[in-house]
Amino acid sequence: MLVFPPSPKIDLKETVLLKLDSKKLDLSSLVVSPDRSRVACTSADRKFAVMDGKRFGPFAVAAPPVFSGDSRNFAFAAIREPLKGGEMYLNGEYVQTESEVTRVMRLGDTGPIAWMEQGKQGIRVCTNDFKTAWMPKLVRSAFSTDGKGFSFIFSELPKDPAQSPPEYLMQGNTAVVPRGRTVNCFPAPGGAGYLNIHLDTKIDYNAPAEIGFGDWNGQRFAYEGKVVGLPIFNSTGTAWAVRSEYTGVTPKGNMQFSKYTATSGPVKELDIQTGFVFRPGSEDFVLCGKRGDDIFIKKSPALAVPYSQFPNLDVAPREFYKGAAWSGKNVILLFQSKKTRPSLFIEGKGMVDLAVDQAMQNSLAVSPDGKYLALNVLRNDVASVMVVPLEDPLQMTILGKEDFVVDQAEKVAPLWLDNRHIRFLALRKSQLLRMDAEIKE
Repeated sequence: MLVFPPSPKIDLKETVLLKLDSKKLDLSSLVVSPDRSRVACTSADRKFAVMDGKRFGPFAVAAPPVFSGDSRNFAFAAIREPLKGGEMYLNGEYVQTESEVTRVMRLGDTGPIAWMEQGKQGIRVCTNDFKTAWMPKLVRSAFSTDGKGFSFIFSELPKDPAQSPPEYLMQGNTAVVPRGRTVNCFPAPGGAGYLNIHLDTKIDYNAPAEIGFGDWNGQRFAYEGKVVGLPIFNSTGTAWAVRSEYTGVTPKGNMQFSKYTATSGPVKELDIQTGFVFRPGSEDFVLCGKRGDDIFIKKSPALAVPYSQFPNLDVAPREFYKGAAWSGKNVILLFQSKKTRPSLFIEGKGMVDLAVDQAMQNSLAVSPDGKYLALNVLRNDVASVMVVPLEDPLQMTILGKEDFVVDQAEKVAPLWLDNRHIRFLALRKSQLLRMDAEIKE
């Protein structure tokens, strides 16, 4: 007689964060703290900033509050009187600045609160710890996810409209230099460095595509075709990957190619590549792709192999996986076929079908200890959170009853507070709810 372990007991607690009253609040301005414990917005007439239900004002106009990366502080820009400059308010209290405040923001996803000041010399970005040089006209800005790295491309104000003014590059608090051939500059997390994409290209008649160039902390690298999308960095900011595309000629006619170039070099094994995900804290990665008619998986540093040669993956649909995550050194892959229900491949366990209609590919979240997977799913047209014990994946559990809907299920993954606590936001009858789940073992 087979005995299956019971599904984990999961307690769910809900807290009403906000009543969604469009007559009193500008619901398009809603902002949630990174830890999803607090919510802010502006009043419907935009004369008040609203934080946790408390109103600050009135002002001539107020901008939505911004949270610090640790969720402890909030700030907003506001104008007290028409025709006067913007001011900054930190935790509801006025803060004296040297110049007019045009914007309050957070650096990256988890960085500190920052603000832009406008003065006679142009604009600059400030935090409690630093102030950048003045930039007459800002062209482009970029921040690392943790806010520890930032870059700006800016120009002088044009003296002759017929001529383009010179442009400059600022990487962190280093000296400003001429922009040169740099098209984009992307800061890595942890302040580890900068990935630059250049205008430089070279035609190699022995290669299938035009060769483009970039540099990582000054070390030059090459890629085929044109870079598409944003770079991917590992969690420590020590490794990166960019995806490029080009059209090449094959015996079967023209074909669209896509390939990754990583810190370790270009991935040459597959013609079409997608689904790149770094293993947390490592330079190892996983991706899937195609060569000829076969679908492959590459789990670095090993070579790419067909699904049929990867242990227990031979029963997977013959298609690219839609999402990937890591549990330790094992990969978790989400397959979302149009013909069947979604399924998970859990390395070391095999394939398991999910008893739902759809799984959100950007929502895979593994607990810090690697024992559980949480993801957003759709069942009976209701968005919910599912928890999957990775040792016993058949004991998957849907959190709560179908009397609420997970907020932004396609965009925002469930948040692990620790190994056994999950937080997500939900909607019910014009209420925004904070849902806290605790796994009991």
